[in-house]
Amino acid sequence: MDIFHAYHDLLSDFADSVGASHSILHVHAGLAIYVLVQYALRTRRASIRALKVVIAVAVAHELFDYLGDPAWTGRDALDDILLTISWPAVLTGLGLHRRARWERRLREQQALAKLSGYTGERRPG
Repeated sequence: MDIFHAYHDLLSDFADSVGASHSILHVHAGLAIYVLVQYALRTRRASIRALKVVIAVAVAHELFDYLGDPAWTGRDALDDILLTISWPAVLTGLGLHRRARWERRLREQQALAKLSGYTGERRPG
Protein backbone atom coordinates (compact mmCIF):
# COMPACT_ATOMS: atom_id res chain seq x y z
CA MET A 1 0.00 0.00 0.00
CA ASP A 2 1.42 3.38 -0.91
CA ILE A 3 1.37 6.49 1.24
CA PHE A 4 -1.59 8.04 -0.59
CA HIS A 5 -3.87 5.04 -0.04
CA ALA A 6 -2.72 4.81 3.58
CA TYR A 7 -3.50 8.51 4.07
CA HIS A 8 -6.96 8.10 2.56
CA ASP A 9 -7.69 5.00 4.70
CA LEU A 10 -6.45 6.74 7.85
CA LEU A 11 -8.76 9.71 7.32
CA SER A 12 -11.71 7.47 6.45
CA ASP A 13 -11.14 5.43 9.60
CA PHE A 14 -10.91 8.63 11.65
CA ALA A 15 -14.17 9.97 10.20
CA ASP A 16 -15.90 6.67 10.93
CA SER A 17 -14.53 6.51 14.49
CA VAL A 18 -15.78 9.98 15.44
CA GLY A 19 -19.07 9.53 13.63
CA ALA A 20 -18.81 12.78 11.71
CA SER A 21 -19.34 13.39 8.05
CA HIS A 22 -16.40 14.31 5.84
CA SER A 23 -18.02 17.70 5.23
CA ILE A 24 -18.08 18.58 8.92
CA LEU A 25 -14.51 17.40 9.32
CA HIS A 26 -13.40 19.69 6.47
CA VAL A 27 -15.05 22.68 8.16
CA HIS A 28 -13.48 21.91 11.53
CA ALA A 29 -10.07 21.11 10.05
CA GLY A 30 -9.98 24.40 8.14
CA LEU A 31 -10.82 26.42 11.23
CA ALA A 32 -8.37 24.48 13.40
CA ILE A 33 -5.54 24.95 10.90
CA TYR A 34 -6.32 28.67 10.63
CA VAL A 35 -6.24 29.20 14.39
CA LEU A 36 -3.10 27.08 14.89
CA VAL A 37 -1.23 28.90 12.13
CA GLN A 38 -2.23 32.28 13.55
CA TYR A 39 -0.97 31.16 16.95
CA ALA A 40 2.27 29.72 15.55
CA LEU A 41 3.02 32.80 13.44
CA ARG A 42 1.81 35.16 16.19
CA THR A 43 -0.30 37.05 13.68
CA ARG A 44 -3.30 39.23 14.37
CA ARG A 45 -6.83 38.45 13.44
CA ALA A 46 -7.51 38.51 9.71
CA SER A 47 -4.22 36.89 8.84
CA ILE A 48 -3.84 36.53 5.09
CA ARG A 49 -0.83 34.28 5.69
CA ALA A 50 -2.89 31.88 7.81
CA LEU A 51 -5.61 31.83 5.14
CA LYS A 52 -3.00 31.01 2.48
CA VAL A 53 -1.76 28.11 4.60
CA VAL A 54 -5.32 26.77 4.95
CA ILE A 55 -5.77 26.97 1.17
CA ALA A 56 -2.44 25.22 0.56
CA VAL A 57 -3.27 22.44 3.03
CA ALA A 58 -6.74 21.98 1.50
CA VAL A 59 -5.28 21.71 -2.01
CA ALA A 60 -2.55 19.32 -0.80
CA HIS A 61 -5.18 17.19 0.91
CA GLU A 62 -7.22 16.98 -2.29
CA LEU A 63 -4.09 16.05 -4.23
CA PHE A 64 -3.51 13.20 -1.78
CA ASP A 65 -7.17 12.19 -2.19
CA TYR A 66 -6.76 12.23 -5.96
CA LEU A 67 -3.72 9.99 -5.76
CA GLY A 68 -5.20 7.62 -3.17
CA ASP A 69 -8.93 7.39 -3.91
CA PRO A 70 -10.12 5.83 -7.15
CA ALA A 71 -13.58 7.36 -6.64
CA TRP A 72 -12.19 10.94 -6.55
CA THR A 73 -14.05 13.55 -8.57
CA GLY A 74 -13.17 17.16 -9.29
CA ARG A 75 -16.56 18.34 -8.08
CA ASP A 76 -16.08 16.65 -4.69
CA ALA A 77 -12.60 18.15 -4.44
CA LEU A 78 -13.90 21.65 -5.11
CA ASP A 79 -16.66 21.19 -2.53
CA ASP A 80 -14.12 19.96 0.03
CA ILE A 81 -11.78 22.91 -0.59
CA LEU A 82 -14.65 25.39 -0.27
CA LEU A 83 -15.81 23.77 2.97
CA THR A 84 -12.27 23.82 4.37
CA ILE A 85 -11.63 27.49 3.63
CA SER A 86 -15.13 28.82 4.32
CA TRP A 87 -14.77 29.94 7.97
CA PRO A 88 -11.15 31.07 7.67
CA ALA A 89 -12.15 33.19 4.65
CA VAL A 90 -15.12 34.69 6.49
CA LEU A 91 -13.05 35.49 9.58
CA THR A 92 -10.27 37.00 7.47
CA GLY A 93 -12.73 39.11 5.48
CA LEU A 94 -14.48 40.40 8.59
CA GLY A 95 -11.20 41.14 10.31
CA LEU A 96 -9.84 43.04 7.31
CA HIS A 97 -13.07 45.03 7.09
CA ARG A 98 -12.94 45.92 10.78
CA ARG A 99 -9.27 46.84 10.55
CA ALA A 100 -9.93 49.11 7.55
CA ARG A 101 -12.81 50.81 9.40
CA TRP A 102 -10.65 51.33 12.48
CA GLU A 103 -7.76 52.77 10.43
CA ARG A 104 -10.14 55.11 8.56
CA ARG A 105 -11.63 56.30 11.85
CA LEU A 106 -8.15 56.86 13.29
CA ARG A 107 -7.09 58.91 10.24
CA GLU A 108 -10.25 61.02 10.54
CA GLN A 109 -9.58 61.69 14.22
CA GLN A 110 -5.98 62.64 13.48
CA ALA A 111 -7.08 65.00 10.70
CA LEU A 112 -9.64 66.65 12.98
CA ALA A 113 -7.09 67.01 15.74
CA LYS A 114 -4.63 68.58 13.34
CA LEU A 115 -7.24 71.06 12.09
CA SER A 116 -8.32 72.05 15.56
CA GLY A 117 -4.81 72.24 16.95
CA TYR A 118 -5.64 69.66 19.59
CA THR A 119 -2.53 67.80 20.71
CA GLY A 120 -4.06 65.54 23.31
CA GLU A 121 -2.33 67.37 26.16
CA ARG A 122 -4.14 69.28 28.86
CA ARG A 123 -3.46 72.95 29.20
CA PRO A 124 -2.63 74.27 32.63
CA GLY A 125 -5.48 76.17 33.98
